[in-house]
Amino acid sequence: MKKYFITGLVILLPLTLTILIVAFVVNFLTKPFMGLVVKILTQTRVQQIHTHILSSEQVIRYGSQIIILIGLFLFTLVLGIFARWFIFKALIKISDKVLHKIPLVNKVYKTTQEIVKTLFITDKDSFKQV
Repeated sequence: MKKYFITGLVILLPLTLTILIVAFVVNFLTKPFMGLVVKILTQTRVQQIHTHILSSEQVIRYGSQIIILIGLFLFTLVLGIFARWFIFKALIKISDKVLHKIPLVNKVYKTTQEIVKTLFITDKDSFKQV
């Protein structure tokens, strides 16, 4: 019987700890924004929605947390997109300046850069006969 109890604990303990950690992180991330989102949801009459399982207060609380988590995810995603875009552009500018200053490399780089611009330019007048 002792072995079965320990086996049950070994199975339940990681699951319980995972649930507690996820609940803590969700509450930590959503708590600063709860007041604002709850106020918005109560003004939109969401409190009238209730189920047999959840009361209207629980619907507002969990709905607010879901909305906040989605908003934080989207904010993080957009921030990452802009950061990569700006950092990528800055790295290209820096590498371009460095390559233009190296004596032998700058001539090859400039020539290659002009060929690439000529080949991939969207202007149709580039290859017209004279």
